[in-house]
Amino acid sequence: AVEPQGEVSRAREDVLRTSPEVEEDGEPAAGEEEVSGKDDAPCELEPGGDGGLEGEDRGSASYVDVSKKELKGLIDVASMFTDTKSDLEILSCVRFEASSGTLEARATDLDTTVEMAISGRGEGNFAFAAPARELKGFLKRLGDNIRISKAKGSEDIAFTDFDVELQVRSQPLEDFPQKPAFTFGLVAEHDFCELRETMKKVSVAISKDEKRPALCSLLLSYKDGN
Repeated sequence: AVEPQGEVSRAREDVLRTSPEVEEDGEPAAGEEEVSGKDDAPCELEPGGDGGLEGEDRGSASYVDVSKKELKGLIDVASMFTDTKSDLEILSCVRFEASSGTLEARATDLDTTVEMAISGRGEGNFAFAAPARELKGFLKRLGDNIRISKAKGSEDIAFTDFDVELQVRSQPLEDFPQKPAFTFGLVAEHDFCELRETMKKVSVAISKDEKRPALCSLLLSYKDGN
C-alpha cells in the first residue's frame, strides 16, 4: 500500500524538530560547543617573563676597552719573552689579567719574565692566556678601538671593534708558570722606549756563541739614577 503524501511530510518535520544535532537555521544546537577551526591565540608572557629561571644570569660579561696601538705595543714586547720552540704550548702564550679597566700582560721563557700594563676602561675582572702569534693576527683585522671580553662561565675570549669579532680559547691558567718572587735591593726607573733603543744599539756587539753565555748578555749598571 502507498503511504499518503501528507503523513510522510509530517513525519519528516517531527524528525527535524527532535534532532539534537542541528537546529532549523543551521546553527549548533543548544548545549554544544562551536568548533571554529581557527588556532588558539598564542600565550602571552607577563612583562619581564621569558620562560627562564628566576635570577638566572644571561650572558653577562666582563670587558676592557683599550686602544689598538697600546695593545699592539704590549703584545709585541711580551712576545719577545715567549718560547715558541718549547714543547710546552703554554710558554708560547701571554697571560693577561683585566681588572677595572687595566690590562696586565705577563710572559716568560722560564729564564726571563716580563710584566707590563696598559690603561683603558672596563668592568669586572678576568684572566686568560693566549698564543702571542694568534693575537698579533687578530690585531691586523681589527680597528683602532678594541674591546676584550669574557662571558661568565665561558673560556672563550672575544676581541671586537664592533664591526668584526674574533674569538680565542684561553689556555689553562693553572699551566702558566707562577709569577716569580723578587727581593729588590735597588729600584731604578727609566723610560722604556729610551732604554729599548739603548739596548738595541749595544746589542750589535753581543756574541752568538751560546757556549759562552756571559758574552751573549748585556751588562746594565745604574749610578745616581743613570
